[in-house]
Amino acid sequence: MHIWETENLIKELSNGSMTQWDMTQYLIATTVLWYLTGTVYYDPTSVEISEWITRFVIAAVAGFGIYYCFTINRKYGDKEFIVRFTVLSWPVSLRWLLIAVMLYLITATILNRYSKSLTDNYLFDSLFQVALEIIYFWMLSNYIRATGNNEKKI
Repeated sequence: MHIWETENLIKELSNGSMTQWDMTQYLIATTVLWYLTGTVYYDPTSVEISEWITRFVIAAVAGFGIYYCFTINRKYGDKEFIVRFTVLSWPVSLRWLLIAVMLYLITATILNRYSKSLTDNYLFDSLFQVALEIIYFWMLSNYIRATGNNEKKI
């Protein structure tokens, strides 16, 4: 994996010598970096250590989730992982958003009944975010699996 120097990376992409796994490593690294630095864009001085721990856990879940999706793709067709991952992410994201909103509303309703706010309990909020991240990659892996299974039928 090329960390900084892009000349060899460009050559490998141009001549088609990169494997799906080589490209997936870049996807994992970029995603983890985005998750880790997401709060820095707002105000890095106000970020608490607990928020960084949550970011780290969510970034780790995302990195593992991408790797898991890669292994599912390898098991079910082993073709065009980056394309499948990217294209299937759109409908999965929409479905995930609907699930996330419903879970949030249900949880908020239950907690408000007992006079508590979702933001009053940081641990609960963090676990909720991690659970949503796990649900996203589980859903995406199922669609990648279905793509591989469908490919066998055609």
